[in-house]
Amino acid sequence: MLPFDIFLVKIQVNVEIRFDLIGHYCHYFIIIFVALLIIRIISIQ
Repeated sequence: MLPFDIFLVKIQVNVEIRFDLIGHYCHYFIIIFVALLIIRIISIQ
C-alpha cells in the first residue's frame, strides 16, 4: 500500500510542476500577445 501512496504523491508533484510551467509560459504568451497588439496599433497609425 505504501509504494502506491508514494507513486500517487510523485504524480501529484509532477502535475503541480507542470501547471507551474504552463502558468509561466502563459504569462510570457500574454506579454508577447500584448506587445504584438501594441506594435500593430502603432504601425496602423
